[in-house]
Formats: sequence, structure tokens, C-alpha cells
Amino acid sequence: MQCFEWIEYFAGSSRCTSKVRLKGYTGARFDKAYHTPSSDRPHSSNFMDINTCSGFVLAIVTLLKCKPHSFAIWLGIKCSSWTSINRGTSMRSACDPWGDRGKPSVREANRMLERSSCLLLLAVALGGCVVLEQPGGSLLEFYPSFRFVLALAGGCEVVHAMLVHVGARGLQVLGTPHTVALSQAGGIGSVFGSTDAMTEDELSQMGRQAKDSEQEPDGENKQLAADEPSETDEVELLHEAAKARISRMTKTKKKRTDLNVPQFVIDRWNSGTSAKEEMADLLLQVNNDKDKFITELELIVRRIKKFVLHINEGWYSEAEMKSELKWSQSGAYVGRFVLGVFLQ
Repeated sequence: MQCFEWIEYFAGSSRCTSKVRLKGYTGARFDKAYHTPSSDRPHSSNFMDINTCSGFVLAIVTLLKCKPHSFAIWLGIKCSSWTSINRGTSMRSACDPWGDRGKPSVREANRMLERSSCLLLLAVALGGCVVLEQPGGSLLEFYPSFRFVLALAGGCEVVHAMLVHVGARGLQVLGTPHTVALSQAGGIGSVFGSTDAMTEDELSQMGRQAKDSEQEPDGENKQLAADEPSETDEVELLHEAAKARISRMTKTKKKRTDLNVPQFVIDRWNSGTSAKEEMADLLLQVNNDKDKFITELELIVRRIKKFVLHINEGWYSEAEMKSELKWSQSGAYVGRFVLGVFLQ
């Protein structure tokens, strides 16, 4: 039986696994794209897809073949349903991480995370190292089953890093918003929230580490906290990102003409700096939902035009129309009162 030292779930191009194998470690990779349907069983399930029964069983069996206390797993869970830019579709939030379960994509993402949480718990119980990959702003961390795993797996270190792409300079580290270092207590007892299965040495070690963490704050954590970006900086970054996206929206697409926005969006964007700021705020208000953004902007544009019309209409006498509106009665109906409408 082969003992793995590395497993990469949702591997995609599996670059991490390739690097691990080049270092001489044994590694396995999983992704539903690797499955090739059998010609004699064309309707069989994809055993590389964790959302299928066969795929979930294979993921567990492979994890059980890892070297105890000497392996790592990497889970690059599909992030599209968890990102803030998808909230208009998934309807997820910190208060409702389940989202709109009436949509197939949301149900599939929930099932994927719940099964991945089982793999995380099993990996920690076997003494392995776990890496969960998600972009900044992901709502995955609020999902109950994932929080349940974190609550049980107390002996771990959680580090959040924030990276942004800056032009041609590549990735730049803006800061590490939050770092939590918890006591490192081995054994399966710590995983299941009980100390009954722990030895006396493990209990004493856990007590010493907890005491040290209270009396001697980690200098590295202090430095990371000092580099934490302020809330104002994050808001400005979101605002700039919104303006950049609207700028891309207004560009004419020659091949994907279905992505072109209505002309009033382009006209509004080109009307001035204040309009750009207002449009960026509007895009953030609708959680970066393009369709809602265009709909709301159209209402605003129509409301402004209606207001301009309203302030220039009213009842005028014949004398007022002649003096104020420079009206001529040639070819027009003349009565005691007529309605004059002046459009700018």
C-alpha cells in the first residue's frame, strides 16, 4: 500500500503536486476534469468529483493511505459561489452563509464544502497539515460545518494573507489582516474536544504552551498587526476596483457583443468625475451585480430627465408665454389658458 505525503484536491493543472513530486515526495491529485468515462459504462459517475458518492469515497480512502503525522493536503475549493462578487446570485452573507439553496450552483457548493470539511477533520485527526485556498473576501469561513471543524481542531494555526495584483508588477502583499496562533496539542483527543484520550505529557505540554502564550505575546504577531491595513484603505481599494470594472464595462467588445452595456451607461461614465464616483458607489451597493447596476443606473438617469422636464412645465397665460417663452401665435391655438411646455 502506497503511503502518500501530499494530496491535492480540486487540483486543476496540479502545479503544486508537480513541485512536490520534484522534491521527492509521494503525492496524489484529484480533480473532476481528470475523469475519462468508460466506453462500456458511459453513464457511470465521475469518481474524481467529490460531489459524487464514488468521488467522496475515493477521496476518503486516499486520505487514509497518507503517512500518519507526516503529510499535507491542499484543498483549492471552487470559490465562485463564495466570493463577494457573486452575492447577487448566491445570496450569501455572513448572517446567511447557506445562500439561496433553491439554485443548483449554491447547493453544489454547499455539498462540496460539507464534504471537504469531513476531509479536513479526518486529516487533522491523522496528524496532517491542512491548507484551504480561498480568495480574499470569501464567505466560506462563515459556513457552519467549516466553523465546526475549526472549533474541534483546536491545535492549529490560522493565517489570513491579503494579496492584490498591481499592474505588471505582479502580486503585492498588502498585509495580513488576522493571525491566530493556538496551542499545539497533539493526539486525537484534542480533535474531538476531549482530553480523555491524551497522555499526561500531552496535557502538561498543552498547559505550558497556553501559559506561555498568555505571558509572552508573539513578536511576529505584533509585527503583523502593525502592518494591518486600515478600514479606510480597504474601502478605497474596493472603490478603485469598482471604478476599474465600470471602465472595462464601457469599453466596446467586438467579439462578445452581448457584453456591451447600454449607451446611457457610457454617456453617464463620460460625463465627469463626480458621475464616476457615484457609479462606483452604486456598483458596490448592489454587491457588484452587473445587471442590477445597469437597472438602478437606468432609473437614476430617467429620474434626472424627468426632474428636468418637471421644473420647466406649468400653466402659462398668453402674455406669459409671449414674454417668458417667446411664443408666437402664428399657426397655434389661442385660448384663455394654454399649456406651455419648454424642453431644454
